[in-house]
Amino acid sequence: MNHNPTSYGGNQDGQPPQTYQETVYASNQPGSNPNNYPSYPPNPYGAPPPPSSPGATPIDPYGVPPTVAANPASGPANPYGAPPPANPYPYPNPPSGPSNPYGAPPNPYVNNAPPPNPYSYPGNGAPPPYPVAPPPAPRPSGNKTVLIVLALLVVLGGLVAIIGISARNSQIASDNAHATATADAGSKATATAQVNATATAVVSNYPFSNKLTFSDPLKDNSKGVGWYVDKGCKFASDGYHVIETTANVYYTCPSKNTNYSNFTYQVSMQITQGDLAGISFRGNENQYRYYTFVFRKSDSTYWLLLYTEKGVKPQTLDKNTTSYFNGTGTNQLGVVARGSKITLYVNGHQLTSTTDSTLTSGQIGTVVYNGENEGDTVEAVFSDLKLWQL
Repeated sequence: MNHNPTSYGGNQDGQPPQTYQETVYASNQPGSNPNNYPSYPPNPYGAPPPPSSPGATPIDPYGVPPTVAANPASGPANPYGAPPPANPYPYPNPPSGPSNPYGAPPNPYVNNAPPPNPYSYPGNGAPPPYPVAPPPAPRPSGNKTVLIVLALLVVLGGLVAIIGISARNSQIASDNAHATATADAGSKATATAQVNATATAVVSNYPFSNKLTFSDPLKDNSKGVGWYVDKGCKFASDGYHVIETTANVYYTCPSKNTNYSNFTYQVSMQITQGDLAGISFRGNENQYRYYTFVFRKSDSTYWLLLYTEKGVKPQTLDKNTTSYFNGTGTNQLGVVARGSKITLYVNGHQLTSTTDSTLTSGQIGTVVYNGENEGDTVEAVFSDLKLWQL
């Protein structure tokens, strides 16, 4: 960075001027002061005398004021005159206002005496102790008695109210408990009555039991009851197919692992080919012993048959025609076996009830019949099987 030289006043070489210049003292006459200092007036006491001889007392070069010579003990006379008397206050007195129309107030400090002591008392001069406040006057005894009686009445009233409220609450709690117990008893009785009514309704109406023991959509063999699976007994997506291709022959497909005595057995059936199909119960496949309940779709005729052994013609326990059977659609077949009594149902309608004690327990199953005039094949599809124990 460049710095330009700076000019200070009349110094032409760029250097700052000297603070002090040489002073020339010439004549002490006015107008000859080279430094322009102010000149002072001449000494009023005159010119100083010439110096005295050695050893003499020096004389004030300015002379001795006349007052000093006349009275050596006092100082020089004040050229401005005598000073005013001393003011006890540091500031000038304020201008006086108008005169007091009531006159000057009395001076409380006349003769420089202090004002009288308001706390001075005869004797030793010490003030007496402060007076003690008198005790309050006693209340009339009659008012006190009335207040006590009122307080006792209030207390007694509160106790009576508390006792009454407690008794009332106890009574309410007792009543509520009794009502709750009654309601609970009523609810339990109602619930028991409903259960009993339901049980009665279940027992008195098809399927006559609430003990569902077995339910199978018949789509596969996963229920563990051992349905036959062979050329005439097959599972499909729509159910269990039972098929017979030989004329004048019937074919059974039982569940080998079942054995029921008293039950309600229900299953849906649709005859897709041929004319005769149904269900079997209380059976023994190895001995050719079972009851069968079959329908002929062409005329809605049903049979209840009893098979006792192989090669022996079955016994007809019941035969009839019903309008509840749908020959072209799916029908729900039901059998209630209770002891020797056997009751038949279709689509929830009771068809007949008969008695036979030949077979008392056994397997459940399905069956198809290929009669003389059935053609080449008979086939039925079974689904949604349920069994309740009685």
